[in-house]
Amino acid sequence: MFVNCASPNADVNSTFTPSTGGDVFAVINDPMGSPNDLTYAYLDGVGAQNQDVEYLEFSLGSNVEKILFLYVEGRFFDSLGAGDIMRNLIYVNGTRYSGDNHNTTITPISYRDYYPLNPDTGLAWIQADIQGTGANPLEYTGFRAIATAGNQCRISQQFMCVYHQENETGRIVRTVAQPIVKSITQVIS
Repeated sequence: MFVNCASPNADVNSTFTPSTGGDVFAVINDPMGSPNDLTYAYLDGVGAQNQDVEYLEFSLGSNVEKILFLYVEGRFFDSLGAGDIMRNLIYVNGTRYSGDNHNTTITPISYRDYYPLNPDTGLAWIQADIQGTGANPLEYTGFRAIATAGNQCRISQQFMCVYHQENETGRIVRTVAQPIVKSITQVIS
């Protein structure tokens, strides 16, 4: 199994405020395994809002045999430990699909939401859809906060990973992912 991960590199909209600079994606695109909780995007307690980010030029390569699943991971927290709600989102073919509700605490916690099937079709993902060029394309990801008055919902990191199998000259090559630390490649004869 191979894994390709990417951090966002563009904003689709701007409903959250970056803690520094002018772009939300720039304060949440820390590399996998290296979150910087000192920079974040936030939403002041104004109810529910979505923020969307893009992964431009996300590529899986040319030897993909089968997409196994994708996940989106967000690192959420809040200013008061109020237990507000944040969610990871994906947008496929013009429709928003929400991950689980994650209650925030004052300490940043990473939450993953898995998408083993394309939610637009209910079928296995295909490479063209993951790369945004198919009939049911993954367009972008995002996150949603439902904040109470006086609280800031915050996100300090978000990234997306796609697990897949590749076929190389008759042999299946499998990578066993060890998140945050390293990947180990095994060749199965």
